[in-house]
Amino acid sequence: MGTTICGRCKAWINDREWRCRNCGRLLPGLFGQRRWLDTVFARDRSQTRVLIYVLVACYLVELLVSQFTPMRGERPRFSLDPSSLGMLRSGMLTPWIDDPLSTREQPWRLLTAMLLHGGMFHILMNGLSLLSLGGLIEALFGPATMWVLFTLTGIAGNVAVLLFSEHPALGASGGLFGLFGAILGWTVRRGGTVGIEMRRQLMRTLIINIGISCLPGISFAAHAGGFAAGFLATWLFRIAHERSGRESDGVRIAALACIGLLAAGAICAAVAALRWPVA
Repeated sequence: MGTTICGRCKAWINDREWRCRNCGRLLPGLFGQRRWLDTVFARDRSQTRVLIYVLVACYLVELLVSQFTPMRGERPRFSLDPSSLGMLRSGMLTPWIDDPLSTREQPWRLLTAMLLHGGMFHILMNGLSLLSLGGLIEALFGPATMWVLFTLTGIAGNVAVLLFSEHPALGASGGLFGLFGAILGWTVRRGGTVGIEMRRQLMRTLIINIGISCLPGISFAAHAGGFAAGFLATWLFRIAHERSGRESDGVRIAALACIGLLAAGAICAAVAALRWPVA
């Protein structure tokens, strides 16, 4: 048993009380779990780096799966890029059709696809972009909000692929464009000199990225879907113009839910990969 500060009225309260005696807020201390949330989303822990570590770990798993899933008629050989069959077995996004390996039959591919990459260059570029965008998102909105935005906009990008494309896809680009759209939407809502100047700089980057999205082999639908979802999220989530103090308990719990959702998708993909039919 200890004490904590109510997130609504800022009064000191018993962290195991059901309601704040001052303002009546329900579960003001989360039964002592707020300290744990403070530890997980501490200011000195970069959640962007944690996400990058997750992406690298998933890429190594892709390489391992590719090593043990050779193409028919080929001997297993090591490569720094995963094979197409290895990416399929690992959980890449597949068209919404009636097929045992389709996203319709294996819906966790909506989640796992945003954690996988098609090669060293692919993950390197996305990792560098995430290091820049994620750090900015954490500074402006908070680390928990970064997880929520990346996960939800990544799913939105994958849904757009299923709706407007017939090709398999994978990569964190949908979530990355979601973060980009969120920052751009925030500058529109914020307005003022700072908002206008940031938006001016972001528009130049956006034009370049639109050009890249039109290149062959790049999923324009994933980029557009993620960007649109991120842009709208700044209004739907009512992201504040200025960050003050720690994030709300609701946002941090939502971030844990998003992390749990991604973990659940990865577990389902791992089970499916272990059940892969032997040629």
